Amino acid sequence: MSQKESGMSRKEVVQILARKSGMTKRSTAELLGNLEDLITSEIIAGRTITLTGFGTFFMATRQGRRGINPNTKESLDIPDMLVPRFRAGSALKAAVRSRGEKADS
Repeated sequence: MSQKESGMSRKEVVQILARKSGMTKRSTAELLGNLEDLITSEIIAGRTITLTGFGTFFMATRQGRRGINPNTKESLDIPDMLVPRFRAGSALKAAVRSRGEKADS
């Protein structure tokens, strides 16, 4: 599957946002970087960021489990781990659902 089929690159996101906002690509890339930094720092601090309708970024704990080293086949303990999460908001969910209904037609 090619990049075009599977998703959009950062460069493409910047180009589209710059065109839609009337900002320069440089300013748009800087703004996107600042947004990523803000989300990252808030999650690391244990806070959530909610973009109403779009979704919520937050930190969660992935439970530890038993695993197997694929090279040695030895059993090992994988500890609890903090991971970033995203929960889609109502408007995003509705948009995805309506897209799915159109595809079924």
